[in-house]
Amino acid sequence: MPDRFTGKTAVITGAGGALGRAVAEGIAREGGQLVHIHPSSALKSRNPPPECVVYSELVHTNRAYLRGVTAVEKQWLLEKFPGM
Repeated sequence: MPDRFTGKTAVITGAGGALGRAVAEGIAREGGQLVHIHPSSALKSRNPPPECVVYSELVHTNRAYLRGVTAVEKQWLLEKFPGM
């Protein structure tokens, strides 16, 4: 029988490739693109910023912003994507 379905499984699996890791300048997406958490997000003012996030939308204005952002534990991502 497969692993028990959990909320974290739903969040990580549902994100597909919409993952990011914190770097000094903002959030790095796969491929190294630098993006920022959208100013309307409750996570924008979090200090320190979340180490890892999943998001639902990438918006381009004068900067690239993530919207629909959810902080996730780094270990969750490593369990689902061991090579990350």
